Amino acid sequence: MRIDAVAFHLQSHGLAAVPGPIKVAPAGRHFVDRNDKPFFWLGDTAWPLLVQYSKSQAEAYLKTRSAQGFTVIQSVIAWGQGSGMEKKIPLPDPEGHNVWNNNDPATPNDAFFKHVDSLVAFADQHGLVMALWPTWGYYAPRPKPSIWTTRARSASGWESDTQRLRT
Repeated sequence: MRIDAVAFHLQSHGLAAVPGPIKVAPAGRHFVDRNDKPFFWLGDTAWPLLVQYSKSQAEAYLKTRSAQGFTVIQSVIAWGQGSGMEKKIPLPDPEGHNVWNNNDPATPNDAFFKHVDSLVAFADQHGLVMALWPTWGYYAPRPKPSIWTTRARSASGWESDTQRLRT
């Protein structure tokens, strides 16, 4: 099997056990860290971590998963409660900040992403890599998407650029 792409953003600031970012090895068969050492992906999904967990709940969850030996936590940035239960717009973070200003994916809300950044940093301090999906599929359906393609690309690029500047 060859790994050709990873559909979400993998982030580790290298503050703890994982010198990120994680990438696909040149042979395309496994993941490696920044130093080209093999990285074993033992992941757990916490899709609503960024919006439905208080900061203390999220930190307790991350500490527990780290102690259990997990290496990756998968979560969704623009989360609306999951398949079949989605809200018309993504849920705000625990402080009430929406992911986008005026529900426009071309205008990411810095206050929301400060919350995301703090959890990514906390996870990293505990040896975890955050695999962040930009949005759940509900917000980009065909033929009438809630997120227009150009705006989604703009927002995704903003998120990637923001995270890259922190590494």
